[in-house]
Amino acid sequence: MNRNTALFLMIPALLLATAFRLAGLGSVPPGVTHDEAAHLQDASRIWQGARPIYLTSGYGREPLYDYVTAPLVGLLGTRVIAGRLSSALWGVALVAVAYAALRGPLGRSGALAAALLLAVSFWPLSTSRQILRSVALPVLLTAALMLFWRGMYGHRLLYGPFVGAGALFGLAFYTYMPARIFWVVPLLFWLSLALSDRPRWRRSAPGVLVMLAVMGLVAAPLLVYLVRHPGLEVRVAELAAPLHAALAGQYRPLLQRMTETALMFSHRGDVHWMYNLSGQPLLPPPLAALFYLGIAAALLRLRQPGPRLLLLWLLVGISPALVTGLESSSLRAIAAQPAVFGLCALPFVGWTGGGTSARRRPLPATLSATSGVEERRDRPSRLLGRSLPEPARLRAVRLARYGLCALLGLLVAWTTAHTAVTYFVKWAGQRDVRVAYHVHLAAEANHLAGNGNAPVTGISALYPAQPHDPAALAVLLGEEDPSLRWFDGRGALVFPPTHQARLLIPTAAPLDPALADLVALYARPLPPIPLRPSDWITQVAVLEWDPRSALSAALAEAVGPVGVFPGNALPSDHAYQPLTLPVILEDRLELTGYRLLSPAIPPGGEVALITFWQVTAPAGEDLMLFAHLLDDESHILGQADRLDAPSWNWHVGDGFAQVVRFRIPDDTPPGQYHLQVGVYRRADGTRLMARVDGQPVGDRLLLYPVEVREP
Repeated sequence: MNRNTALFLMIPALLLATAFRLAGLGSVPPGVTHDEAAHLQDASRIWQGARPIYLTSGYGREPLYDYVTAPLVGLLGTRVIAGRLSSALWGVALVAVAYAALRGPLGRSGALAAALLLAVSFWPLSTSRQILRSVALPVLLTAALMLFWRGMYGHRLLYGPFVGAGALFGLAFYTYMPARIFWVVPLLFWLSLALSDRPRWRRSAPGVLVMLAVMGLVAAPLLVYLVRHPGLEVRVAELAAPLHAALAGQYRPLLQRMTETALMFSHRGDVHWMYNLSGQPLLPPPLAALFYLGIAAALLRLRQPGPRLLLLWLLVGISPALVTGLESSSLRAIAAQPAVFGLCALPFVGWTGGGTSARRRPLPATLSATSGVEERRDRPSRLLGRSLPEPARLRAVRLARYGLCALLGLLVAWTTAHTAVTYFVKWAGQRDVRVAYHVHLAAEANHLAGNGNAPVTGISALYPAQPHDPAALAVLLGEEDPSLRWFDGRGALVFPPTHQARLLIPTAAPLDPALADLVALYARPLPPIPLRPSDWITQVAVLEWDPRSALSAALAEAVGPVGVFPGNALPSDHAYQPLTLPVILEDRLELTGYRLLSPAIPPGGEVALITFWQVTAPAGEDLMLFAHLLDDESHILGQADRLDAPSWNWHVGDGFAQVVRFRIPDDTPPGQYHLQVGVYRRADGTRLMARVDGQPVGDRLLLYPVEVREP
């Protein structure tokens, strides 16, 4: 296949890749994940002037993807579509770069076949539509291997390709963690030439050393930063646990993961619904069969550099998935994508016009003798028999090539249809996929966007911490809405200082019954936000309510004794130093009242308590409430440490109620026990001090005692 024909046929491959990656980009995937939201918010900060060398969000991650996404965020806003478009462009670029990189190992026809399959298969389509940094990794690594190959098999030694390859390998360190081992692919390939092509091995040694040196220089700032901040990569120790166990002599965990992951292409693939139909192999059956045929063909041609490079690329590319297991394996093996589809194309090489015919000008000897393609141009002739007359033999060879090209075309067409149905219909509609992408938040965002003049809105959320549901809703809305109040209704309720507000309560995060009672008399239901009956969250209730009146009524019944007592030992008669409500805690929070819902319980019973608080200043740090049941020696019999109205979202003037429920031991003796509450800093555990007239009086507040009675 000549150059112009191959480039012409690459046009439909790129069009297919583009169409697949842009189709329905605003609706599939059906929402957004917390990790995707973090990427978009980091890209927004970069656009606004931040210049991180490493990002601490999402357990720590590399920043290059967010730097590239930042201009799109600047153009389109901090919206989901900006991130999806960025990933789609990376995905299309991978198809183009894979063709350019595989021309050397496979020839033009083989590279074209691989690019077509890469353009229309489920696995690369899925990774090209996720707002995750992993999508950038195979593009840079594939481009680096393309330059490395050109440096190795150019007419003469040129340092330019090696310098470019080194720069790209170094930049890949800033994309995704597997890049840190991928540089061994060109190194192992170069070392293998010592056995098969010693003159080239000697001649290319300076270029390989230059490549490694440039890679080290480019990657050095990140590596030095990580060495100086060893605690940033939280997940490394978790994911490397099987390797550490193997080094300690316990090989079973590593072997078990390798065994279950080795057949991920044909038997059982990534089990994470976020990235795959859980357990679906990474390749459909026809491609899996071609993949294994390609591996067999590559092993038979191991002395040829092209197949040898593909095998090294495959083994190193999937090694992170082999260590970490099936979950998220579609991401951790992403560096191997071009090699996988190159191996799928390898059985076609030599049959579909991959070499130059006798009538065409042959390639330079340096490439034709090493690519593993040109030297096989007469294979169809040999298999069809040399006894045929020359015209008949040429016609038979031509027909065989046309037949295989038609077979490849049918395979691409079938894969296109299979991917379209599997991704856009089956995967996108799965209940677990909709849960993973927080489709209820997308529905809430549409509701909020359609009610531009809505009052202050409180949202009950499963994950009200700032990097989770609030971040996801912000990128779905395209902006952060300061009027939103976040809480987990299963434990807390926020009362904005207004007579008109709105509540959004999803079915998976309903109000605690005690909180629902506080709202009932002061709320009017509005039409709910519907979702699918099969969804985990089937609808979001919408209430219009009067939080100021509801809080006033609740506080009228939430009065009781409050006191402090110095030291650990507590008086058996509960004679504390009395305080007057509200009690100030370091000028940022006030305890305004409480209701003990279980003043008397049996042994093993449940303590239930509602505390009411008023925000007087921004928290400025991550805080936590505690409630403990103590004996006279301050031994804890039961406790609940939680804050379901997170401190990052506190607004001055807001009130909130916190419900705690905890059980005591079954063998608790009858008697009266001390109930204490307070607030501490999550960072170091230090408690906020209660103050009277500006003077600290204690770090815990003692409430009405709980009586344990015999049943």
